[in-house]
Amino acid sequence: MSKRCSSFLDLPREVIKKQRITRSQLKQAQDDFVDLIMRNLLHSEQIVRMFEKVDDIEGLRQQDVYQLLNESHGIDAFITLLSAIQSMSQDEDYEPIVHIPTNVLLRPLLWGEAFFPLIYHVSNFARVRMPDLAVEVYKMHETEHKSPEQSLVAFTQFINSDTHIEYWTTGYNASAEALSFMIKYGNPDIGIQVLDRFLMYPTQYDFDFQFITDVFSQIHNEDSISYLVRVIHHPYFQSDIIRITTLLDGANEWSVKVILSHFNVLRYHHIDYIIRRYKKFNLKFIAHALTREAVLSHIALVPLDELEVGNYMDFVRKEHEGERFTVYAVSVTNVLEEIGSRIQQYLDAGLPKDVITINLSFEFMTCYPKLQPLLEKKLAQIVKAHEED
Repeated sequence: MSKRCSSFLDLPREVIKKQRITRSQLKQAQDDFVDLIMRNLLHSEQIVRMFEKVDDIEGLRQQDVYQLLNESHGIDAFITLLSAIQSMSQDEDYEPIVHIPTNVLLRPLLWGEAFFPLIYHVSNFARVRMPDLAVEVYKMHETEHKSPEQSLVAFTQFINSDTHIEYWTTGYNASAEALSFMIKYGNPDIGIQVLDRFLMYPTQYDFDFQFITDVFSQIHNEDSISYLVRVIHHPYFQSDIIRITTLLDGANEWSVKVILSHFNVLRYHHIDYIIRRYKKFNLKFIAHALTREAVLSHIALVPLDELEVGNYMDFVRKEHEGERFTVYAVSVTNVLEEIGSRIQQYLDAGLPKDVITINLSFEFMTCYPKLQPLLEKKLAQIVKAHEED
């Protein structure tokens, strides 16, 4: 009588191919396969031979075995397994990703810093850019990790430890989305480095602009206000006014007001072009904010009697406190009517004119603070003129 094999994996390949595996045999075979990996860490030859025997059996395929490993097995078990699978093909066009999706490959990175280096092995194995994998790790942590912020700050520190700004901003590895996550999780300075680099080495505007928009896409919130202000005041934007559109393109109704309060968009003598651009792209809240700022600035900078006569047919330069402002052909009629209507409501309610002026200064407020005192004086003049009428 022949001696019975101790494990299904010990059976000859030709027998395994013909024999139907039972549930209990599969469970034992899976445990034995993991044991085989642990006994051969960083030595993949026996693992390769085992896959050649059983890789077409459901539950023992490459993806199945990869998912049998857990945190207790350590990173070397995953590296060994990836090396074994990769060595099974000498074909340069071999695509391991067909066997193991990247979200499965990257799952061990949820277990902590000890598994972070696995991302480099996954990149080599799956032939996916490291920045793209980094983005997937960030998103996976945000949706699945119990403490994503703490873990992702550590991950950001890890991926920044041996890479440089050129790696993330040029050529094949350029990844604005990865940079946006780094800014969000622990490395805001890398965003400033991006602006420094694009200021020093400008490329094509279309590429620059979209890249900058994407890099800073996750800072348009109240938690990031101090950083957003820091970005707005960077020389990259101050040296070429049209570049502010890269921040406006990613803005929301809250952040557009922050941008306009720290950046004098009316320095640009084609503000009407920018407004039309946002109307064209159906970003009407940005177009509205810019139009409102232009109208209120027009009212603040133009003498009252000229406002009543009509509007400029072309832009006119004005100076105030050492800054240039553009007053261009914009209709102020609707806003003047709105101001007049509010004044009448306040007068009907019996409010004194000084209180009316204060109330109006809150209802009709320029985002850019230097113009607000001028606007308040003009509002006081309008109140007085209305009262006399």
